[in-house]
Amino acid sequence: MSNLYTNINAKKFKYLTIICCLFADLFVAGYIYIKFSNEQTFKSSYDFAVGVIKQSNPHLAGQMVPEFYAQLWHVFMTTLVSIIIIYLLLHSIVYLLHHYGKSFAYGYIKLYAWSGGVLMTLFAIIGIQSLEGAMFLIPGIALLFVALGVKHFPDSKSTEE
Repeated sequence: MSNLYTNINAKKFKYLTIICCLFADLFVAGYIYIKFSNEQTFKSSYDFAVGVIKQSNPHLAGQMVPEFYAQLWHVFMTTLVSIIIIYLLLHSIVYLLHHYGKSFAYGYIKLYAWSGGVLMTLFAIIGIQSLEGAMFLIPGIALLFVALGVKHFPDSKSTEE
């Protein structure tokens, strides 16, 4: 594995780090969107919540208008998309700052690569029975590549070589 890093200079590794982390971010954002934007799942959760409300406070349940579901679904989807956009925007800013050699961005990426790489890989191993779970192996390995590579390329403002 160390041969892999000896064939890469610091500047290339910096670009590979940004690409691998951005790939993992897009993968996670896509997974979260697909998982939570399922209206049938939302509807079953909504129906369950309404059932609990009817049991605990029938008067309140009678006041829920039919348009409430559509409004709640719209708020939920707007919030979901907003959170994903903010997540991607903040990480893009960190990657841009890493490109310009900011040490806190390097530290953040180092922490993100280790935690994301280990956790995504474990999630993939645990969920290997499903394609959905096994797919986490790809960004997990990409982040582990970055995490292991930071030993070979310590934080430096220089990207020459």
